[in-house]
Amino acid sequence: MKVRTRDSGGTRRAILDAAQRLFARNGFSGTSMREIAKASGVSQPLIHHYFGSKEGLYRAIKQRLMEQARDAMPLNEDTPRDISFIGEFIRSAFLFLRKNDDLLRLSVWSNLEGESSLWPEAEVLVHRMFVQILNLQTGGFIRRELDPLLLLLMAEALTLYWCQNRSYYLSLFNEEAEEVDDRYLNQVLDVMLHGIKPRSKDEAPSRL
Repeated sequence: MKVRTRDSGGTRRAILDAAQRLFARNGFSGTSMREIAKASGVSQPLIHHYFGSKEGLYRAIKQRLMEQARDAMPLNEDTPRDISFIGEFIRSAFLFLRKNDDLLRLSVWSNLEGESSLWPEAEVLVHRMFVQILNLQTGGFIRRELDPLLLLLMAEALTLYWCQNRSYYLSLFNEEAEEVDDRYLNQVLDVMLHGIKPRSKDEAPSRL
């Protein structure tokens, strides 16, 4: 009988993919290493070799998801040129979350299981957005009395809450799900982008 072999990268991905599905379905506490080994086709000792522990594996899954989120965000410019950057961020976050059920489920499980620490890479992502919002405030594009961190968290909440509870609320609408998604996103963008603009002509935008 020929023994199937994998390269180390393929083995690691197989473990992460299987564990991510199980953690998203059953939570951290409800998933065993034995189940992960069976689902991935990789022995428990080899899983421990790659990730050290169940906690290490869980952290690696969160880090991979956050890296994917970071890559989906419009964070390439150190200094955004105008307020459209905020709209691009909200739209990118919304579209990313809509396509990532595992991340949505894991975020709910994290709350249910009492986690209180940030996910890996989250602090870096928040800091980069914080700095860019400050740059827009300095340029006069965003009201200067607004707290940049709270503004960022509000944008996240508006996208995350809808994506997590979408199936529950869709029954309130007589439209296709995608049409409701589009209307929700457009209304969030309209409210956010108008609400954060300077209220006084004294705060005219400067050229960034």
